[in-house]
Amino acid sequence: MATPVEAWGIQHPASGLARRTGVALLGLLTAHEAPVGLVALGPPAGRAEYTSLELEVIEASLAAAGLALHTAHLNSVAAKTSLILRQASEDFRELNRMKQEQLHEQNRALEASHLEMSRELEAAGSLQRTIIPPGPARIPGFDSAWAFHPIGDASGDVFGVFPLDERHVGVFLVDVAGHGTAAAMLSFAISRLLYPMPGQDSLVKRRLRKPPYYEIVPPIQVLKKLRSWFEGDMTNRTHFTLIYAVLDAESGDLEWVSAGHLPPIFARADECFRYQQQSAQTPIGLPIAPQGDKGSNRATLAPGERVFFYSDGLVDIRDEKGLWLPDSSLEGAITRTGRLPIRLSVERVIERLEQRAGRRPFEDDVTLVALERRRGANGH
Repeated sequence: MATPVEAWGIQHPASGLARRTGVALLGLLTAHEAPVGLVALGPPAGRAEYTSLELEVIEASLAAAGLALHTAHLNSVAAKTSLILRQASEDFRELNRMKQEQLHEQNRALEASHLEMSRELEAAGSLQRTIIPPGPARIPGFDSAWAFHPIGDASGDVFGVFPLDERHVGVFLVDVAGHGTAAAMLSFAISRLLYPMPGQDSLVKRRLRKPPYYEIVPPIQVLKKLRSWFEGDMTNRTHFTLIYAVLDAESGDLEWVSAGHLPPIFARADECFRYQQQSAQTPIGLPIAPQGDKGSNRATLAPGERVFFYSDGLVDIRDEKGLWLPDSSLEGAITRTGRLPIRLSVERVIERLEQRAGRRPFEDDVTLVALERRRGANGH
């Protein structure tokens, strides 16, 4: 909006200053009806006032400039976030040597970025969805499927299924406490740490000087490294659960660690079970000593067997009367769909639990990732 100085009135405290500095017109820059800046214009050459056509052109220019300024601000926010994420994945050895004061400053920078992006929740969700696998992962001798249902535009849940080499696959599921932009951005940062970086050392894969010129980092070392980074500053109030697994697609061997996350469910046809005594039961980021970080969990998937990784949104469910469903509800849904193809099984599991909840929306983010070793793999 452009306003001539004369419209302020002679008594306005700023009108005298405007005339002394040669200001004839003030233009308010707006974006989505919110003010983002102010432009001062002098009088037109050889005249005291602007014509109506000139004012229309100025109004249009101010509108375009306001949107451009707002876009530049959003780009600046995205650039700051991108810089933080790149710093988190550049050099892990340097991060390990960071002092508590530096970690504290980094956390403060993250918090500031989250606050700055509080009105950009939808943008945060779009960014997070870029790392969600677009479809089933291609794993030799295995079929896979997944379901991801955040309760809002952005989620504290995130997962990944990715190749580590020709026969090994990494699988992770992270559940950050809370919802919204802060939880989504932290889950995004953690997921970037867990994905291997081509041609670079990463949290899950290291380069070697001799054949095969790389080493897959054992899951227990991945867990300990994450703890050292996120628990260096005990004033950090954010915590998350994690399950990270490495699958040998040739042998069916599965090795995983858990940081306070629910144990995977193994299923074959009409029966299933959990590893209740899995190691590492303490979430990452809590100001308490971790328990169970001394070793990994191991199992071998036989042909026809499945493994399900899931978030607590599929366990903490209430029915239409507000009563919590039994802890065995998820296993029951998996068992009843065990003879369906894995993709349909995942869909039906979600549908059955929604029915048990009285068709009400889930109260928490929901993630379900399933892998099945094909029958006939390795001659079986």
